[in-house]
Amino acid sequence: MKKKLAIYIFSLITAFSFIMHQSADVYARIYTNVAYAITVPDTFKYDGETVENYASITKDNINIGISVSDNLTEDDVTTYTEAKIQEIKDDTLAKLTTQTGEGIRAIKHEITTFSENEYAALHIVYEGSIENDPDVYMEEYIITMSNYKYIIVFSTDTAADMENDDIKSIIESFGANDTPIIHADPADERFTLIMLIASLSIVILTGIIVIVKIFRNYAKRKY
Repeated sequence: MKKKLAIYIFSLITAFSFIMHQSADVYARIYTNVAYAITVPDTFKYDGETVENYASITKDNINIGISVSDNLTEDDVTTYTEAKIQEIKDDTLAKLTTQTGEGIRAIKHEITTFSENEYAALHIVYEGSIENDPDVYMEEYIITMSNYKYIIVFSTDTAADMENDDIKSIIESFGANDTPIIHADPADERFTLIMLIASLSIVILTGIIVIVKIFRNYAKRKY
């Protein structure tokens, strides 16, 4: 009897483990396009076709927007000045004012990393209220790569909503189909400049020596 009971319990555990494994496999879906890939839990709705170069991910009071544009000007968030960042804030706030009315303000910004791939990103936080919504909280991430510029915006009611595990998993899963912008090491640039100056000095010195020899030979033949 005990043996049969043990077998029965083992069967239940095995079946439960299988079901949980299957559930985990279908819990999230990977969405890909030419610019990026992202994994979204099945409880969220993903729409990447309605607007060109824009995708929306929504669930209840959580709205995520991803827009992609060509980085034709070779923008690099790691070199943005405070004036440039202020321009971005003003532009975003102007759009929000047009769409939702007054009441939104930028409360902080920083250069941080985004996704488990640790892409450099400008992170701007906005909060406030609009006519029909007393609580608005937004986080904007701007990522610049060699070919594309990504703007990812999270909109919720409060900052606490951003602590949602699903949002964290979405952020961590983001993968850009692009390469980072690489700048030469200042030390390498200094070394290159020193070598260039040294090379020019050698060329000039060699030229002077040749000219002196020519004049000496000319003087010997003359006298």
